[in-house]
Amino acid sequence: MRKLFFSYCLIPFLSLAGFVQAQELDSAILLQEVRVEALRLKNRTGFEQALIDSVSIQQYQSSNIGELLQQESSLFIRSYGVSGHATPSIRGTGASHTQVYWNGLLINSPTLGQIDLTTLPVAMNDVIAVNYGGGSLLEGSGGLGGSISLSSQPLHQQLRLNISATNTQNVGGNLLYAYGRNRLRGSTKVVWLENKNAFSYLGLGQEEQIMEHASHQSRGFLQTLSYRLKPSQQLHFASWYQQDERELQPSLFVNLYDERLLEKVWRNSLRYEVKKTDYNLKITGGWFYNQLPQVERMGELPAEKGHINTYQAKTHFYKKLKGHTYLRSGIDLMHSAAVAAAFQGKRNQQRASLLAGLETALTNQLIVDALLRQEWVSDGNNSGRLLPSLALRYQLTPVWSVALNGSYNYRVLSLNEQYWASESRRNLLPEESRNVELLVQQQLPLKDFFWKQSLSLFSYWVENWIIWVPGMPSWKPENATEVYSRGLEYTFSWKSEMEGNWNWGSKGSYTLSAATNQQSFRGNQEAIGRQLIFTPRHKASLQGQLYYKSWSLSFDELYVGKRFSRSDESEYLPAYWLSQLGLGYQHSFKEQLLSALLNIHNLFGYHYQVIPFYAMPGRVWELSLTYQLDL
Repeated sequence: MRKLFFSYCLIPFLSLAGFVQAQELDSAILLQEVRVEALRLKNRTGFEQALIDSVSIQQYQSSNIGELLQQESSLFIRSYGVSGHATPSIRGTGASHTQVYWNGLLINSPTLGQIDLTTLPVAMNDVIAVNYGGGSLLEGSGGLGGSISLSSQPLHQQLRLNISATNTQNVGGNLLYAYGRNRLRGSTKVVWLENKNAFSYLGLGQEEQIMEHASHQSRGFLQTLSYRLKPSQQLHFASWYQQDERELQPSLFVNLYDERLLEKVWRNSLRYEVKKTDYNLKITGGWFYNQLPQVERMGELPAEKGHINTYQAKTHFYKKLKGHTYLRSGIDLMHSAAVAAAFQGKRNQQRASLLAGLETALTNQLIVDALLRQEWVSDGNNSGRLLPSLALRYQLTPVWSVALNGSYNYRVLSLNEQYWASESRRNLLPEESRNVELLVQQQLPLKDFFWKQSLSLFSYWVENWIIWVPGMPSWKPENATEVYSRGLEYTFSWKSEMEGNWNWGSKGSYTLSAATNQQSFRGNQEAIGRQLIFTPRHKASLQGQLYYKSWSLSFDELYVGKRFSRSDESEYLPAYWLSQLGLGYQHSFKEQLLSALLNIHNLFGYHYQVIPFYAMPGRVWELSLTYQLDL
């Protein structure tokens, strides 16, 4: 593609040269240098962020965001089977304590307060990052554990087709067409899945069976357009439609085979961006339409359809002041309108927040990053919160740095928590967290070797923790307890280029999360000081890659510690190890690339459960083929 581009660029100059030579002119035309400079929008200094590399994103093209983050990050993913819900847990926090953003806009369900990662295909996103703790306050409130940032961007001109198949009768694929030059660029993506998920598992009697009721059909379409108004100004548009139909995988304990879940969502975002040498301005707007998930059961009338319309607007301004001082400011607006039978009509929620922050270098080694977010919500119990965060980062040596950060955060009550079937929970309080983290990092870039490691010691104190309990006439939310989550997290990555055609690298993580109840709920004194149910204390992952010419070999290992299924720790699910082996080959010719990847998931066929009585697949063979043409 690059050669073709330069060839087109040279045509007028070659023609001009021929004309000059014909006229025997001894002259030259000198073109002035054109230079475009812009201020790079920085992440928050002193807060931990994990960026998923492009190689991993390509490797998991046929997977969802939950499967990717389980293997490639320190997050623990609570999965209710292969076709059930999958929700994130960051450092011992709950599913609703992780905010998920797409192109800077919140996509958590306004009714549930969380999002199912199973419905987010990896192929729809080009940038995936995890922000821990107070680092999430730059995007919005509510990320008591942190946030996940997704982004869909126009790519260089190409046509790419990926198709995958497994021995569990799963077939899927995705198609990318990226086009445009100069001012206008765009991309079109299509994703489809036909997963039968016919995997082997052990029943309650330890007999081997084949799963027959966990199918998942998915269709997705994404369109992006980017138009450069001026060298420093751009418009970005993205529209993402997603439709999923799933058989809810039955529990081993309750054999219900007739539940199907239907979900539809349409997300649209428009961003105007100005990049100058001393400031950056982003104005983003979005409209999301969610059809509320419908559960269909055999012999029952379909439930009344509900839907949510969400409108968001954000203006963020980032400016460089004198020296090494940067100013952040912004205003965020959000309006949600939900229609559901459980609400007995239509419910609305308005949110607004102001953002102001300053990052400055007090000395050559010491950087201070302070941020203040003021939040207002239409519901009185939610409104008027001031959310501060502060980080100090000290550069000990050219390769070693240490940072200390602290923050206060809270989560706005979801519409379900406020209005589900009853008026009795008007006194429900929003969850609050106070987070402190000590972060030590090392980066060692050498000529043929790159090494990076990070150690985090964290302490999260969450008050007014909300759980749903049985009630009359239906389930209801209550402020049940206080939770203290503390521990450590270690990550590393390294790459090495050896002589000849060999390259290799490795990365890994280990997380210790002691997330314990600090007060009794409904007289349950035995839960005090005990680990939260379904939350592992230990999680570790290790990945290794070896490249030789056109061949690649990868080995991934995942360890998840035991999870207690009772609050007094009397019952638990055993720990499990999962191994994955991958063999890849790619062949390039001219502007084309053909690659094949054979993955063996759960290499040793280990039978395990993430959540009690929901079986997970044994050994799975997956073959993925990709064809790419650079245009």
